[in-house]
Amino acid sequence: MFAKAFIIVSFCVAASLQNWMTDIRPCGKGIPTPEEFYIENCLQYPCPFYLGWRVNAAMGMTAPYHVSAMTIKVRFSLWGDFFVPWALPNSDACKRPNSDISDCPYPAGTKISHSTSMPVPSIPLRSGNVYNVTIQYSLYDQNDNLLCCLRAPAQVMKHPQEQN
Repeated sequence: MFAKAFIIVSFCVAASLQNWMTDIRPCGKGIPTPEEFYIENCLQYPCPFYLGWRVNAAMGMTAPYHVSAMTIKVRFSLWGDFFVPWALPNSDACKRPNSDISDCPYPAGTKISHSTSMPVPSIPLRSGNVYNVTIQYSLYDQNDNLLCCLRAPAQVMKHPQEQN
């Protein structure tokens, strides 16, 4: 009985993850996507991004070559492929959050994991309005070469407890 329940649960988790991953898109032909990607409190896409709150995200990849420094760039789009920068408190992807500790360098073949916490700007938004956006996460190396990139759908909105 336990084995059957385990198989059913495993199948359901795998199916939901497969569906979840279909909403993540590459940034372009031949551009690598992260091996792992996670947005906190996002159970399905589009992810809810609440005005004035923070978005915590993490991604993982394998260093394709020796990486001595990394920069993260996050951009968003309301209209197709027109992206604008999302202001980050720290774009140094080697530094751990709230610390001066650096995880770089990474030798070729090393697993890299990066997490970031981004503020969602407070913008004027009437009650009930939602902005559908595409978020683009990109990691660059010490020479500003693109290491990996992905695009994910999100919705910028007021938190349900703050609706007026």
